Amino acid sequence: DRPGDFNQALMELGATTCGARAPACERCPLVALCRACRNGRQDDVPLPRRRPVVTELDVACAVVRRGEALLMRRRPRGGLFGGLWELPSAVVAPGEDARAVLRRELVSSMGLRVVPGAALAVVVRMLTHRRLRLTAYRCRAAAVPNGRALVRPGEEGPRAMATAMRRLLAEVEKNLTAIGV
Repeated sequence: DRPGDFNQALMELGATTCGARAPACERCPLVALCRACRNGRQDDVPLPRRRPVVTELDVACAVVRRGEALLMRRRPRGGLFGGLWELPSAVVAPGEDARAVLRRELVSSMGLRVVPGAALAVVVRMLTHRRLRLTAYRCRAAAVPNGRALVRPGEEGPRAMATAMRRLLAEVEKNLTAIGV
């Protein structure tokens, strides 16, 4: 008659009596109904969950400025952070030179020629099964192709952006202010 209360009671039973690691069948009010206990399999149910393998994902991000504005782009739909705004970036495979990868990616994807310089900020975030490391490199660019989004600090607020990218932008701005740029 009261499914919410029944569900809550089952959850409480699982949390206090019928735990996966040490079921206390002798205290359980439902022991007579339990097939796992009846078959001597209470230590096997439920099967332990396999933890997903954590993969490392290094991303190099370009900080291209025009006055106070930063160059931003929208990620393609689908995939990780699909459709969200970001600093132009490139995934860096283990052993690759991040600056070289960033330079190649921006030429091929945006027609933008940059010279990556010093790293301005690093943000590390854990996603469900990925360790994401974003590194922002200060980049010089002779020209920004027409139609590219230039955004002033603080204006990026209404744009849909991953939390990791927002944190990276905050670190970049803090570090640029600290060095007086």
